Amino acid sequence: MDELEMYSEYLQWRGFRVEVSDNGADAFAKAIAVRPDVVCASLVLAERDGAELCAALHADERTRHIPVIVLTTLTGDADLAKARTSGCNALLIKPCLPEVIAAEATRLIDAARVRRSPRAVSGHGETLNGPAEESIRNGRPRPQGGTEAGGVRSAGKGETAD
Repeated sequence: MDELEMYSEYLQWRGFRVEVSDNGADAFAKAIAVRPDVVCASLVLAERDGAELCAALHADERTRHIPVIVLTTLTGDADLAKARTSGCNALLIKPCLPEVIAAEATRLIDAARVRRSPRAVSGHGETLNGPAEESIRNGRPRPQGGTEAGGVRSAGKGETAD
């Protein structure tokens, strides 16, 4: 089992719906179509890397509110700076436990909901900007009893590409 499968299976086990893409270009298209609550992308992706994907998502009116988690094994100063300047909302160094990804995704989704609430918008006019690959849709595990409250959608593949 590779990292992408491990992360996807764990997030599904936690009740998220997961969708995976083969590259950054496909991830961008899926993010537009699905409008996920969060996107997880590897810094190293085919056709459009994670930083480019993040920047493109933030530049597009339809996706600029989506928080992005970037995962990478690249720890050089230039690589980390590229990820940070892309506008990602979180940067995680791999290998990392899938629990860390789930916790960060939940944190970002909760923060986005607070910022989009009528009180927050009228008080601050904020919109949460963020990037894509695996994304969380509705951001919450399914509650006990089988009703669905949310899940993960993946708008791009590549967590294992670095």
